[in-house]
Amino acid sequence: MPRVTSGQARSKSLIHWALLGSVPLVAAVLLWLSRIEPDPRGFGTHEQLGLASCLPMRLWDVPCPGCGVTTSVALALHGRLWDSFVNQPFGALVAVLLALYLVVVPLAHFRGADLGRWIERPPARWVIAALGLFVLGSWVWKFLQLRS
Repeated sequence: MPRVTSGQARSKSLIHWALLGSVPLVAAVLLWLSRIEPDPRGFGTHEQLGLASCLPMRLWDVPCPGCGVTTSVALALHGRLWDSFVNQPFGALVAVLLALYLVVVPLAHFRGADLGRWIERPPARWVIAALGLFVLGSWVWKFLQLRS
């Protein structure tokens, strides 16, 4: 594995350092979420973190686009990846991506890549568009799930 020289370190973008610096924060969040129990309703797990219940669910009994994401992340962190996916597909994807983030970002840094350049590449727009469609589909899934 090539060593990163001080000249290479200085040439990295600010985004690179922000992404690399966030790795311990992401690890801490995953560790924290692994200690909470997924709500059996399939949503509302975030309330164990001291957050308010979902306003659309309270007012209109309609899930918000993020309904069940925290529950799905908690399910995945408890080793129940399939249950996580069935509960809220986007939440399962978030859990997998966060776990990958902990590996890919430091590895890319130590291999000399500038993580900021990864984000600036045009294919990221396609990834964002696909992610948006996946969020929308997951929201419809959760809506139908709570209606049955």
